[in-house]
Amino acid sequence: ESVLAQTFDNLELIVVDDGSTDGTRDVLQRFVSDRRLIVIDQENSGCVAAWKAAIDRSTGDLLARMDADDFSEPTRFGQQVDVLRRCPGAGLVCTGYTTIDEEGRYLSRSAPMATDLGLKLGLLYGTSFAHGTVMVRRQTLLNSGGYRTERWPAEDYDLWVRLAIAGCEFESIPESLYRHRVHRQSVSHTSV
Repeated sequence: ESVLAQTFDNLELIVVDDGSTDGTRDVLQRFVSDRRLIVIDQENSGCVAAWKAAIDRSTGDLLARMDADDFSEPTRFGQQVDVLRRCPGAGLVCTGYTTIDEEGRYLSRSAPMATDLGLKLGLLYGTSFAHGTVMVRRQTLLNSGGYRTERWPAEDYDLWVRLAIAGCEFESIPESLYRHRVHRQSVSHTSV
């Protein structure tokens, strides 16, 4: 719902149903009349395979991703598109984010470093921005080789490092435009 409610609405929402058994199909039926919705069904192949399938199916010049249980603030895409339009040399823009619990209650807030150099230096110690906050130019992602399955569950960090080494300019929006939900079944709790 938060993607379809973006103020920037020239988008396609690609949902990859990765062999779910949780009623995802029933939920998607509520949105079938929205022509921006594209659904890909595949046998359970994991997160990276799902992201690759979505990228392959996408037609836009800019790509953003998020998990089904997270939330994007209404102006997120519009603000990110504006930054990428103003900064033609930038290949990636991330935003601040709020961490919430299973019930949607506030846990913490994080803001990315303010500069390209700061974001890249942060990669020496991990990552200073959340995967779900990123919007990247499609061609930048493809030129880098994209996500690598063998790097899961650090496929995002692997991608950021390769982009930095290739000279991709990183931009950031400090405002919290994304809500990242954590729970016991989160990848960060079960795989890292």
